Amino acid sequence: MGLSTRLFDYENAAKSLVLPVNQINWVKWGELAIYVGVLNDLKTNEIVLPAAILQGIFFSNDRPHYMNYGAIGFAIAELITHGFDDKGRQFDKYGNLEDWWVPSTKEKFITKVQCMIDQYGNYFVSELGLNLNGVRTQGDNTASNGGMKNAYLAYNERVRLNGKELLLPGLNYTDRQLFWISAANSLCENQKPDSATGHFLNSQLPRKFSINGALSNTDYFAKDFNCRVGSKMNPVSKCEVWRSL
Repeated sequence: MGLSTRLFDYENAAKSLVLPVNQINWVKWGELAIYVGVLNDLKTNEIVLPAAILQGIFFSNDRPHYMNYGAIGFAIAELITHGFDDKGRQFDKYGNLEDWWVPSTKEKFITKVQCMIDQYGNYFVSELGLNLNGVRTQGDNTASNGGMKNAYLAYNERVRLNGKELLLPGLNYTDRQLFWISAANSLCENQKPDSATGHFLNSQLPRKFSINGALSNTDYFAKDFNCRVGSKMNPVSKCEVWRSL
């Protein structure tokens, strides 16, 4: 880091001690321009999409919308859903920590999210010989389930308004199937065996559980891939926190 940049950071930090809080200060997000990821800031009630993620497998103008909706569309819908997970629900529209839900809504949420806590808590990580922590990861689980389903419904609405798109050559998949494949690919990672322990110290799941858990909870996926009822990806009992109208 150059001396001029260090001086700027120092002066900016010093000013913040005496000036009113500015939650939308560009400096806060400036360093994330090259970050390939997305963020939800509950204190400012905003989602952040750095320029670097609007490329590659997440988004491109020259590829079918079912792939874009499955990747960046899923990421955006997941961020929005984070605003209503176990932590997001505690912040109001101004980013203030406030209990703004009516008691009946809060009670119903707690009841519904318990299903996901139990579901993900039963996933076994063979590398560690341990089960996942369903309580610690409930926020990400709620968001990925709601986000994936809502991105799918958004794509269906686009098809209704604009008609179906051409399929990818050489692949025997429908547009909806390619949506799910694109969504799963956006979370795919090559994980080192020793890094699995890190998932027990934070709120993020190993990706394979995040993908399979969310897909197995929606009837849309099961229908599009004709999964047998009672199979691993189409269980009889599914978890759903937010029901789409």
